[in-house]
Amino acid sequence: MPWIWGEMNQLHGRIDIQFEVKGKKAVGTMRFKSVREGRRGLWETEEWSLETSDGRKIDLLDNNDPFRGMELDADEIKTVGRGSYAPSTSN
Repeated sequence: MPWIWGEMNQLHGRIDIQFEVKGKKAVGTMRFKSVREGRRGLWETEEWSLETSDGRKIDLLDNNDPFRGMELDADEIKTVGRGSYAPSTSN
C-alpha cells in the first residue's frame, strides 16, 4: 500500500501532497500542490513535479496548468451525480 504524505483539504482549498514512485529504471518523489481561492474558485496548480533519486527535479507542469481550461460551460446541463451536494432526484 503506497503512503501519501501532506495535506489534502478540499474544503479549505489546499492540496499539498507527495508520494514515492518506482519505475523500471529508478525511484523518485512525486509532488503535487494546488490551491483554490474561495468556495467557488478554480483550482490553480502551483507544483506538479518528479524528483529523481539522484536529485534531478522534473517539472511536469511545464509552466502550463493542465486543469486551467476545465471551467463549466454556461450552457452545459448540470446533472446530479456521485459526490454531488445536490439532493437526489430519484424517488
